[in-house]
Amino acid sequence: MKSIQKSKAVLKISFILAISSCCLLNLFNINAQNTTVLPGNSNYSQLSSPQGALRYERGFYLITPKEVKANGLTNGMVINSIGFTQGVAQNIATKGAFKVYLQNTTDVVSRVDTSWINVNTTTNSYNIPSGMDAGSYEWQVRAVCGSNSPFSTTATFSNDNLGPCILPSNISTTNITSTSATFNWEAPTSTVTNYVVEYKNQDTNTWQTATTTGLSYTATDLVASKFYQWRVKAACASNSSEYISTSFATNNTNVCSSPSALTLGTIGGTTAVLNWVAATGASYYTVQYRRVGTLNWVATTAFTNSATLNSNLVAGTKYEWQVRATCAAGSGAFVIGPNFTTTGTLACYPPINLTINSLTDSSGTFKWNAVDGATGYEIRYRLKETITWSNATTPMTLVHNDSLKITNKGGIYDVPFVGGSTFTYTGEGIYVGWEYSNSTGALSSFNTTVSTNSNTVIKNSSGIDSLRFILSFAGRSNLNTT
Repeated sequence: MKSIQKSKAVLKISFILAISSCCLLNLFNINAQNTTVLPGNSNYSQLSSPQGALRYERGFYLITPKEVKANGLTNGMVINSIGFTQGVAQNIATKGAFKVYLQNTTDVVSRVDTSWINVNTTTNSYNIPSGMDAGSYEWQVRAVCGSNSPFSTTATFSNDNLGPCILPSNISTTNITSTSATFNWEAPTSTVTNYVVEYKNQDTNTWQTATTTGLSYTATDLVASKFYQWRVKAACASNSSEYISTSFATNNTNVCSSPSALTLGTIGGTTAVLNWVAATGASYYTVQYRRVGTLNWVATTAFTNSATLNSNLVAGTKYEWQVRATCAAGSGAFVIGPNFTTTGTLACYPPINLTINSLTDSSGTFKWNAVDGATGYEIRYRLKETITWSNATTPMTLVHNDSLKITNKGGIYDVPFVGGSTFTYTGEGIYVGWEYSNSTGALSSFNTTVSTNSNTVIKNSSGIDSLRFILSFAGRSNLNTT
């Protein structure tokens, strides 16, 4: 595979007439004044320039209003050329047809981020219809309550390089004690022979390994009061998936009596009274509470068999709590109390624990923790950093439609616009698109490029970084990308 060299792409404008400059600095001439929009000060696009070894190539990027205004371009100027700086000499000269497109815009985020797709469901999961394009996605969800919650934090997933053996999903740890815990996961869409489970505590670098054909595994050889990591991968007929991992902590060894008969006292909008029967020999108690569905506990200390929570509580919110005793020998195990809901209008929280399950290259299932009081959910998702060429260029102005010649030596190349329409800058940002082709006939097979973030890494079968590259304009169902 040919390595694509990084280069700088710049725009140049002239007040009066078009001239080619010799460098990336601002030039002054008695007949004209040239301004470089993206000078060589790290404010340039590190996309590839046209490459002579390729038969077809396209580039598309946004120069934001802030970037343009910082470099001297003002409303009413005519943009007359595009420049490229080849950082490294190419293997072959670049000769072929070349088109350049420009568009004035107020966008501060490039439209390569496609529009949100909004859908609704009454449950805390949603099956994406089959036919989803391959690529990198982001998604969010919000609960429909009395007053709708804001959208959740953004979750991401990618379905453009899944491979024949897809990793499990939605992993969780349950039934945690001082010496055991159950590891859970959901099956992938690929056919799995078995699952390989590994776990270790904070004091060792050695993983304990087990295999199972089920969707859970219970480890019974754990050490109390330790932080553990565990991971699982799918083993298929001829290869394995990558690991998916999480962590947890084991409970303390129960070295003293436990509190019992946990009950609720008076519950208010921001206060709650929690009661239990005292443990024999207890010096004091540790009480932990958190909103149901969240991960982090809030802790407080009690010196009697009752605790009053009067800070950090929110009205109309459901909480869970637990308590343990500390005695002369140490701390005991936590005992779980009944959930309680503070009084007041039910609060509507954004969903948490967003996961993508049953993922294929064209479908998948969104899942998240249910929100108390929600009558439904609104999901939005979109393909990130990809766009069809027609959608990229349709609103743009063709400013150059002629040939291109760049030698195989490194250096600076300026291409004055020929064969297109005059383009006048109107004071905001600028979209730039260009298309290079050196075709000598129909392609013998499809040659679809892949849209991706820059510096994407392809991993080999052992999970080791194998190839780093920059590509653009993916969309396997889009014939315009061939």
